Order: sequence, then structure tokens, then C-alpha cells
Amino acid sequence: MNRFTPIVAGLLLAGAYPSLAGDPVMAEQAQLMTHLKHIVGTADDGRSPGSPTSIKAINYSDAKLKEYGFKTYRQDFVWGDTTKLGPVNPNHSIFIPADYKTRKCTNIIALKAGEDPKFKDHFIVLIAHTDGQGKGVASELVPSAAIVAGAKDPKSATPLLLTGANDNASCVGTFLHIASQLQRVKMKRSLLILLVDAEEVDLDPRRTAMGLGSRYFIRHPVIPGAGGGTVPLALENIEAVLNCEVVGNESKALITIGSNFISQDLDDVVKSTARALGRTLDTSLSTKAYAEKTGTYWNASDHTHFARLGIPSVEITAMDGTSSAKRHYHTPNDSLENIDPAAFLKNAKFFKALLLALDRRDTLLAHDRDWGVAKNPTEHPFYRGTTLKRVPRRPRAGTKP
Repeated sequence: MNRFTPIVAGLLLAGAYPSLAGDPVMAEQAQLMTHLKHIVGTADDGRSPGSPTSIKAINYSDAKLKEYGFKTYRQDFVWGDTTKLGPVNPNHSIFIPADYKTRKCTNIIALKAGEDPKFKDHFIVLIAHTDGQGKGVASELVPSAAIVAGAKDPKSATPLLLTGANDNASCVGTFLHIASQLQRVKMKRSLLILLVDAEEVDLDPRRTAMGLGSRYFIRHPVIPGAGGGTVPLALENIEAVLNCEVVGNESKALITIGSNFISQDLDDVVKSTARALGRTLDTSLSTKAYAEKTGTYWNASDHTHFARLGIPSVEITAMDGTSSAKRHYHTPNDSLENIDPAAFLKNAKFFKALLLALDRRDTLLAHDRDWGVAKNPTEHPFYRGTTLKRVPRRPRAGTKP
């Protein structure tokens, strides 16, 4: 952390917003922290789906994406609607409100249309979840650090406040920051920013796919259309999915999961971007042995619904073993005060560079691998009763099908 970073963080957290136009790096850090502060809000309800803080975060994000020139659509769904979501199994290691079966959740689907006639109908997807763990959580790393609201726990009598600043408000802020910088950038491909709800709240017993909001989107794929309506999205036109989890902190390496499970092309671009920016990657969870062992689990998060259908996908996180995020994960210490603005910006720059590197390509990403990840959707109860199909394979450029 540079010597100015604590000053920026302190001013923002105190509610002061000085003009930092003379220092572009400081100005970018300030913008990221401003976004983060608005998304986290008071978080006195843990930003659980449908809570007042969650609604404020969604409204803020939607307004900013519109301000930055994106066309947006709010995709509402009901947490307990098994007819449209498939089976729902609440994760009782976090706070589940009594009205969860009827509680409304909201995805934001934001579109920046591509301008190259050859590529504009193909999409790069940036995805992050807006929700937090609710007020009170049984920490995965420090079990005595918090308590599920209303649960009996002899170690604690009071539910603790979780703000989820890093998990996963940092990634929502990252995408808003990137969106602000793309206002005058012409892209070949179309860009979808998916801010999905209810990632934390459902637990598939087989851990083959996580996230209610991303599951709803994959079962009802649309993009914003004219007059506030929508247009159906052909899933085979999604070229790549970049899932962001926990990037507001320092780390020796960025962990990448799955970039080479379906597409060697995607893996090549991720690695070349890291080299160009001098970033170290931890690829220990991107091996064939790990893919075959874990199947569609491979670190469950919102990308798994896309990967299951054979869409090239990668999860990127700054939560390596050296990071404070590892210690603070799913605890009350995941707060604004523990965000590192300098590292936050550095990680945001990686996502932006990776997005633009993918967009600059003159060929489509291949779907040339199958390491036990992509499956026939009918094998999983999440997708029964739908018309979902595994997307067609695409060979690498210059190779035979």
C-alpha cells in the first residue's frame, strides 16, 4: 500500500470527496472506493437478497451503468420459485429470512453493444454477485466469529454485522469502474455486465452449480431491448464469462480457476494479460486433475452454470494464501476499513485489460477441451423442464473440427 492510500480511504470513509483530478491514480482509487461505499451502504441487514441495503446497492449500480451509457434491464425473480429456478435448497450456514420463498431478488443485465459487423453478435460477460451473507453468518474459516441470526450457538448470543465489502461488493465496484472507462471506447464484441443476486443463499448438495441469480439468467437468457423490453440471448453467442470474486485486497497472486478447462484460447489470453501487467497467477486449481476430480464444482460460484453448458469461463479472485481476504472471508472483518484501495485498483486494471484483450481478438475463442466440466443439462435437476442444450464445440483457429 502506498503512503497516500490510507489518506484516500480515510477521506472516503469519513464522507469527504476531495477533487483528485491532479493525480489520475488517486482519482481512480477514489472512484472505486466511492462505488464500494455506496454498494456496501450501512449493510445493517448484511445485504441479503431483497433487503433494504441490497435494494439500494442494486438501484445505485443500475443508475451508474445507465449513466455510463449501458442499456440495462432489471430481471426480477422470486427466491423460492422452484418452477422457474429448479430445486432450491437454502444454505442454512447463513441468515435465511422467514419470507425467503416469496422474497423478490433482482439481476441487473447491462449491455454495451459491439460495433464490428463480424463480432457484434458475440458477447463477453462480466459477472459478479451483489448480495452478501446476511446479518450473522457461521464463518467458514473462523466458526466462532459470527452466528446465524436466530440460531442457537453457545459461543455467541448476538448476531454480528457482515458488510461483505470484499465478497462481493468489490467486484460490483470493479465493473462499475470499468464501465465508466468504456464510455468512449468502441468494442468489437458486445459486452454484458451481469450483476446477479442471491449467490450466497443456495447450496446444491452436490455443489455442481451455485448462485440463484445466475441460474435464473441461464434458464431465462435475455438482453435489454427497445422500450424497456428484452431480446432473447442465444447462449452459444456468449464467447467468454469472466467471474469476479473478492478483489479489494492485496495478494501475491491472482487465483484463476477454470480458464483452461474448456478453452485453451481463453487460458492463453488470461496468461498473456498477466505477463503484460507483471501479474503473478496461481493456476494450481486450473489443472486437468482438479477439473476431473471436481467436475462442475471447480470452486462453486456463478460461472459454473455457464461452464456446465460448455461456455468458456474463468473465476478470478485475489484471495490467495498471502491475502488479508483469506483471513476476513465470511467474517465481520470483511469491511470497508480492510479494503486496500491501491490493490483494489490494480486488480480492477487486470479485469479491464483482460476484457479488452479478448475483444481485440480477430477470431472467436475455441471450445476445444472437455475436462469433465461441461455436461448435458438434462443430467442435472436444475435444468429439467428447460430447452437448455450444451453449446456446440468450436475448434481452435487453423485446426480441423
